[in-house]
Amino acid sequence: MLWLAVGVLVMWGITWLAVPPLLKWQGEKRLSELLGRTVTIGKVDFSPWSLRLAIDDLVVSAAGGVAPGGSSLPPQLSVAAIRVDADARSLLRLAPVVESLQIDAPRVRLTRTADGHYDIDDLLARLAPKPEAEPGKPQHFALYNLEVHDGEFVFDDAPVGREHRVSGLQLSLPFISNLAADIQVAVKPRLAFSLNGVAFDSGAQALPFSPEQSGALSLKVDGLDLEPYLGYLPDTLPVRVTRGKVSADLKVDFAAPAAAEARVGIHGSVKLDGFDVTEADGAPLLGIGTLSLALIDVRPLARKAALGALRIDGMSAHVARDAQGALSLTRLQPAAASPQGPASSPAAASDPAASAAMPAPAPVSTQADWQVTLESLDVTGSQVVWNDAAVQPASAFVLADLGLQATRLQMPAKEPMPFTLKGVLRPQGDPATTLATLALEGQASDAAATVDIDVSALSLAALAPYVSLATTARISGTGALRGRVAWAAAAGDKPRQLVATIAELGLEGLRAGSASPAKNGGDIVAVKRVRLTDAEIDLTATKIAIAAISLQQPDLQLDRS
Repeated sequence: MLWLAVGVLVMWGITWLAVPPLLKWQGEKRLSELLGRTVTIGKVDFSPWSLRLAIDDLVVSAAGGVAPGGSSLPPQLSVAAIRVDADARSLLRLAPVVESLQIDAPRVRLTRTADGHYDIDDLLARLAPKPEAEPGKPQHFALYNLEVHDGEFVFDDAPVGREHRVSGLQLSLPFISNLAADIQVAVKPRLAFSLNGVAFDSGAQALPFSPEQSGALSLKVDGLDLEPYLGYLPDTLPVRVTRGKVSADLKVDFAAPAAAEARVGIHGSVKLDGFDVTEADGAPLLGIGTLSLALIDVRPLARKAALGALRIDGMSAHVARDAQGALSLTRLQPAAASPQGPASSPAAASDPAASAAMPAPAPVSTQADWQVTLESLDVTGSQVVWNDAAVQPASAFVLADLGLQATRLQMPAKEPMPFTLKGVLRPQGDPATTLATLALEGQASDAAATVDIDVSALSLAALAPYVSLATTARISGTGALRGRVAWAAAAGDKPRQLVATIAELGLEGLRAGSASPAKNGGDIVAVKRVRLTDAEIDLTATKIAIAAISLQQPDLQLDRS
């Protein structure tokens, strides 16, 4: 036992002496290579007997490091002190368990250099996740007693010569954890700061005599106009928010039941008013009159969200297809970011081996899929605007008076979700003309879906551009359809199923002829009435069965020339 005790003391002594200089050297080197910036650490202390780590004077330099006049730029980030008290259970759990984390005097400076560009563009490029990363299991961790003291954030809007400052930041969180750790909570939730001289303090709400250690943070915003801040969004975004107001009434609850996993939950409501989004080139994309969403229990650390009612009124969605057949939505996918930013690491430049090697990209976080439930979705007074340049002549429609109702929505969609959709198809710019009336009703899950379709007052002329010979054919008349589409995913030995059933299809006043002047534009086919009943189209087996079809007063004109 004596030799064991001596051995432990010797190991503690070696660790106490060796870990601080090693962490300082490797921390500066690795972070400089990762960020492409000079990173310096003033001092590192480590106590192996208490697992306490102290880091003083952490500094991340600004891009370039030197202002145009030759003076040194303020650092991008500086932290006076970081204190981490780890728990020995980290070794047993194979997951980080931190009893307390204190961050003193963090200073962050962000500069807007031009419209949509910032002095951290190189960092964003370096730290961008790989698009091919696949989701995996969430990383378990337990972080308790988080405290930030005397923080400051400075936003320098260089193009307009304006500076915004958040100072005196005080943040206390009892825990951020998805792992049961049974750690004593010593802090109450609180957020306080001063924005351009205007003070804000959430206060502390706690239940010290409750069987479970709990507390809450409240956030309330009423009609915040986004327009003054939209110019600060980066140009790299595939969309542009042009206007909108945000309201929110949220509460963040912290609960640490005895011998159970700590919980962080968000509940309340959020609302958008007059919200407009365009594509990067200014083309309209989405407009929302009002949107309200109830949050019942959102647990971001557990990746679970229970949502209440989502109501959208006055939505206008724009979808287009160009002459090559590409949908406008495909343009919203951002280009893959380069793993290496434009700035080079001064630290790496002094190390030939590091200069020759590519900087390591940021580690990609692998997370499990979110589990989301939504009690109901109600879309009213909305429309979808469709422009199609891939057909001749080009089509321009509006699915107006759109109403969509759905209940029991979930992701993943394990259980059937009932829904109904109604709308009226009209030509753009002519709200008095009806091209079709559409009604859908059905249910869907990730394993099966059925939808009943009812189409009436369908203008066949509106469909002419989508007929294969539309450039030389002229079609007119009206139609109506009642049917059902059923889909089932492959399961076991059963292949995927996709069957369309037509209960009744009727065409009135069908006329089809040549649009060519050489053919005098005459009718080739004219039928007063076409009626088809009880048809089944099995798209999986490529089979069609029709019970009955009738034609009334058909007329066929053939011309040999």
